[in-house]
Amino acid sequence: TFHTRKPRTREPADGLILRAPAIRPHHAFRQARIVRVHRRGRAYDEFLRRQHERRTRRVLKSHGMGEVAAASLLALVGVFDVIGTIFSGWLTDKYDPRKLLFFYYFLRGISLFLLPSILFKTVHPSTLVFVIFYGLDWVATVPPTIMLCRAIAGPERATVVYGWVFAAHQIGGAIAAYGAALLRVKFGDYAIAFYISGIFCVLSALLVLRIARGVSNKELVR
Repeated sequence: TFHTRKPRTREPADGLILRAPAIRPHHAFRQARIVRVHRRGRAYDEFLRRQHERRTRRVLKSHGMGEVAAASLLALVGVFDVIGTIFSGWLTDKYDPRKLLFFYYFLRGISLFLLPSILFKTVHPSTLVFVIFYGLDWVATVPPTIMLCRAIAGPERATVVYGWVFAAHQIGGAIAAYGAALLRVKFGDYAIAFYISGIFCVLSALLVLRIARGVSNKELVR
């Protein structure tokens, strides 16, 4: 006779969480929804990316720079963007994300104040310095922001909270782009738009230090 082994059943702990090391059902369902939304949004993301590239090249061309040189600088920003984001993730594992965000936003604001004075018809060393720095700092804010969302809202709600942060980012970017266009039409360049953006960056740097005041980094990310 053959003896059939009774399949093991995994009982839920506390009625909610399975003790299996695999992905929990509600997490899998949530991931499936995210993947589905991501696939549907790829065409829209590609459209936004291309619009951003055109707008950046337009800013550089407004200072008399050739399209090839402007596109090359934008590509260089993208290269250092990858490097800066990875390095920022490493720093976020070691240092307080609030302090990292303070330096990122503050230095970004200072660079925007200097930007109108370093854009020329040709590529100068000062322009390259800005491109390299801005590339490193461009998406470097993402890892510490995600860490703060997870630390404050908890791992279960962190993705939702960061989703709203990203939505606010898109709305703010649209308003800033429209406002910059109006200022460009009225004054003939983007200098005032850069100065206003720099002011907001400095204000953001000051406000981020007020997140969870009095709580140490170890208590925040434990």
